[in-house]
Amino acid sequence: MKHQVEYFEGAELELILVATKLKLALAAEEVLDKEGIEYGIEVDQFRGGLLGLSNRTGVFFYALAGQAEYCRTVLQKNGYKPSQAPK
Repeated sequence: MKHQVEYFEGAELELILVATKLKLALAAEEVLDKEGIEYGIEVDQFRGGLLGLSNRTGVFFYALAGQAEYCRTVLQKNGYKPSQAPK
């Protein structure tokens, strides 16, 4: 179930994915919702592009620290690669 990051106030969250395109974000939401996972989202900027010099906007997906590894595994089994999240 999707929440704004503020919903988890006081809890330790870990970044599990950054979706750089709306289509990717909507598909990731579908995967996480299907698994019944609670996650937070936040739209934010990051440095990206060919040389990492331009500002980009993405949807940052967070999960509770204790569930983050499971969430990453679920996403990877559904075709998401860790490299899709900028460093």
